[in-house]
Amino acid sequence: MDRRSFTLDVATAAPADVDWTVTVIVPLPDCPSIVFGLNAQKGYVSLYVGDAKKIDPEGGLLKGLSVGKGCIRFTRSNRIAATGIREFIERTAAMARRGEDVDC
Repeated sequence: MDRRSFTLDVATAAPADVDWTVTVIVPLPDCPSIVFGLNAQKGYVSLYVGDAKKIDPEGGLLKGLSVGKGCIRFTRSNRIAATGIREFIERTAAMARRGEDVDC
């Protein structure tokens, strides 16, 4: 069982009345200084990415998602494939490889 399936199993098995959190840190293999944090909570999953405004200043890639300064929150109602999250992650990695500041 890999980390992704473990997180999914835990998230779907948790009782609704229990307040819990699961955090997974995902390093990029070709850029070890950049890590994305995945935090599963009761009503949503957060992806911690650094400062979202530095990465997507116009906000187009994350349109329709709940975005904080350093996190993107996904709920069951979000259709991930319909968002720009893949391009957002690729942009974050590219910026970090060039030495640009993406941190909060």
